[in-house]
Amino acid sequence: MTKKIRKKYNDLSESELKLMTIQDIIKELLKSLSDGKDVNLTKLKCEVSQKYGLQSQPRLVDIISCIPYEHKQLLLPKLRAKPIRTASGIAVVAVMCKPHRCPHINMTGNICVLK
Repeated sequence: MTKKIRKKYNDLSESELKLMTIQDIIKELLKSLSDGKDVNLTKLKCEVSQKYGLQSQPRLVDIISCIPYEHKQLLLPKLRAKPIRTASGIAVVAVMCKPHRCPHINMTGNICVLK
């Protein structure tokens, strides 16, 4: 099926096909927004990418960057990624303190023996 589709758009480059895919996704999102329906974005990206015979789906960042200015306020809340929890529920945070002199230098005379 992909070969038939690819023959149909054979004269177009990969970037042109990706741009057409993104435009169709935005059209579908606007249509669903005006109809008041919820859309599964992952499924929509998959279907439209298959329609144009792309090997991969367009990234969310690419879709957001192609939204016309007048529709950004409507579509951005639907497209923003939500924060994800870690598997264990514990997030690792690294805290760095400002480096300072070793307090043992005064006792040992400019050499720190304790490590």
